[in-house]
Amino acid sequence: MKNLFFAFMLNLKIIGVGLLDIVIGLLAIVGTIAAYRYPHLRLLEEELPDAIPDS
Repeated sequence: MKNLFFAFMLNLKIIGVGLLDIVIGLLAIVGTIAAYRYPHLRLLEEELPDAIPDS
């Protein structure tokens, strides 16, 4: 079992960049879903008043 763990860790060093890309992508998806579920952020464009141009 100990040898299996070390083999897994060795493989992680080899595929580390790919694994990092997958983890960052999953975090981006989770963050997007969390932001979409927050109503004030989702409806931000309707809640903010229009800008008043300077005269």
